[in-house]
Amino acid sequence: MRFYVIGDWGRDGQVGQWELAQTMNALAREEPPDFILSAGDNFYEDGVDGVADPQWQTSFEAIYNGPFLQVPWYVALGNHDYAGSVQAQLDYHNVNPRWNMPARYYTFVRTEPGGTRLRFVVLDTTPFERSYYSLSWSDHLLGQDTLRQRHWIDSVFRLHDADFTIALGHHPLYTGGARAQDPNGVRAALEPLFTNHRIPVYLAGHEHDLQYLKDPAKPTHYLVSGAGSSVRPTGEIDITRFSQSVVGFVMLEAYPTRLDVRFYSIDGDVIYESTITK
Repeated sequence: MRFYVIGDWGRDGQVGQWELAQTMNALAREEPPDFILSAGDNFYEDGVDGVADPQWQTSFEAIYNGPFLQVPWYVALGNHDYAGSVQAQLDYHNVNPRWNMPARYYTFVRTEPGGTRLRFVVLDTTPFERSYYSLSWSDHLLGQDTLRQRHWIDSVFRLHDADFTIALGHHPLYTGGARAQDPNGVRAALEPLFTNHRIPVYLAGHEHDLQYLKDPAKPTHYLVSGAGSSVRPTGEIDITRFSQSVVGFVMLEAYPTRLDVRFYSIDGDVIYESTITK
């Protein structure tokens, strides 16, 4: 089973978005993905205002239109998406079934016949970050019960019904980039769940770069794929294994006992690779 991970991409094809989409399509011809994961910030700067918003065409349909990218997309919300209509992103599946976001947070399973079974847990991380509650669109966060979401995450993680359980959200728990998270925000909310249930992988965006981080004392591998268009300078912290400021994405290949990880640049070059084992 093979899938791509891309985040922070929706910029009307500008600042590398179109070129990266072409690179992804060229790679997909040789190594076709079964599906694509989006780590959020799907539309800049302020999300979309409805299912007929022109950005659906200029940032999604007309960009990822290569014949080898016509696979399901499973999508997470980012903070920029919250600035617009979240409901429109929930509803867009009715316009194009390739787009999948059945709820603000949700889970799904992908299984190969006689082979690998993966459970994905897609999180809504924006409500966990306290700084957003002072912004102009903070009313869009009203009613988002973070305790309820944590209880739901815990219940799904307890299923233990797949070869690997993989979490996807927008905000990284750790980063060497410019947007170090409040340790009392998303990290405090999610890391105990990841650790208690020994979740092997958390995929995120938000940082406009590519990163791989792993604390040897903890179970979770942190992969940041937020370089779907515009990038920013990045750096390293003590648990950084790889960090690069380049437009690109991540590809994972799943087997019953391992996940092979490759980071690709906009030029189609493999710039880092690793293997995660059970």
